[in-house]
Amino acid sequence: MLTNLGTAVLTAILVGLTPAAAALTATESHITIESADPAQQPASPARLPDAISDTVAAVANADWNTTFEAWKSQHPEAECQGPGDAPTELLCHVCRVRAASGSSTEWSFYTLGDEDPSQCRLYQGRALFDSTPEDGGLQGLATVEHALAARFGSPAAAPNGCESNEEGCWTILELVAWEHPNLEILAYRSFGPVRTVVVVRSAPLKAARHLPSEDGAWGMQSPGLNVPIQDLIVADLGDHAAHFQDALRTGSGTDKILAELRALLDDARKVEGPNRYALLLAADMLAGSLSFDSTEVPTDLPKGLEFGEDPESESPSYRHNILQEVLRDAPEASSAHDLAFLMMLDRGFDPSDSCEAGEDQFHRVASEAAAYLSKRPDSKYRADVSYLLAQAYEIWWSEGQKYDDKAREGAETARRRAVELYQQIVRAEPTSDRAHYAKLVLPWLMLRVPTDQRRFLCDYGC
Repeated sequence: MLTNLGTAVLTAILVGLTPAAAALTATESHITIESADPAQQPASPARLPDAISDTVAAVANADWNTTFEAWKSQHPEAECQGPGDAPTELLCHVCRVRAASGSSTEWSFYTLGDEDPSQCRLYQGRALFDSTPEDGGLQGLATVEHALAARFGSPAAAPNGCESNEEGCWTILELVAWEHPNLEILAYRSFGPVRTVVVVRSAPLKAARHLPSEDGAWGMQSPGLNVPIQDLIVADLGDHAAHFQDALRTGSGTDKILAELRALLDDARKVEGPNRYALLLAADMLAGSLSFDSTEVPTDLPKGLEFGEDPESESPSYRHNILQEVLRDAPEASSAHDLAFLMMLDRGFDPSDSCEAGEDQFHRVASEAAAYLSKRPDSKYRADVSYLLAQAYEIWWSEGQKYDDKAREGAETARRRAVELYQQIVRAEPTSDRAHYAKLVLPWLMLRVPTDQRRFLCDYGC
């Protein structure tokens, strides 16, 4: 379904009126069309299907950004659902209108901005045109594209559906797009079932869906837990704390790392209980910071460290066997066991650096984190685990909109859980880096837009 922009011209071209293409005057609510010289327009199809004509006529007269109540009073025949799950949604109502020709138009209303009280307004229209399997949607898309091009010129260069962050983008076969200051117009054909789809969004929703990060592009990285985990380890190290921190500093060199690593492991052999586990966790972090120019494991390394081969550099790669030992041996619910769990969770439960546990880490992280929070509701690491769980759910939802068959199962539940967890983070620690990230990603999740988070997607060496 086309928006005021596209509808105007589409109305003119698709409804059998004189092709009109001229000055499109955009107001805050809707767009009107003024007639232009038909000779300036490309030839339109001899007869456009009634379904397209009906839909374009409806969208051409849409009163964009109007309130749901005002719109519904003008469309009593519309079948509407909502508001639904308000705490995790910005989508407040969805209404469907069926034309006599059989076409269907879906109108979506959102609560955006900071209106007080909040208002549910019309920001998106979506039209579906069924196609025969033999046609594959090609004729329908060609017809719609012709009509839109007559008004807006050639389509803008459009990425594929997933790069455009369209929900269910894995079903999109071909996408064309037109840009306008007040509207976003997309047309594409999809499978399952085969159909042509037109989506029109007004400016507020367009802006919300394309919200950039501070550096002007999405792709920002969420705050990691490496530094907080390092601080937790330091707090239990006693006399080793200063030497441990010095060895971890950038540029400290392999010799300094190895010297402190040997000291930690030697002292760990002399003690038992919590002190031993604290020393071992520090040793594991130091071992993970080692890097080698050679493809061979040096012969002077401390005993007990396991290395594998990095598939890209072919140099030795530490397998975090000490961390796994603490996770296995430390008493359940002890501080050492909980910290070892957090460290392993932060790694996506993959002790290697080469995706040996598989590319999909988010399912394992979600399962392990949810189980931990259920068993340990009062853990001092609850906030950290909840943060990693929110990220795992965020990735699950986003991958479920793409080409991952496994991720599609449960993706909607994952999205809602991610929203709930990020909202909890914002309330609990409003000035933290994690809350800042949550505030950036929440609108996307609440608008059902896939994000670019890849924290627990291991694509190195896979």
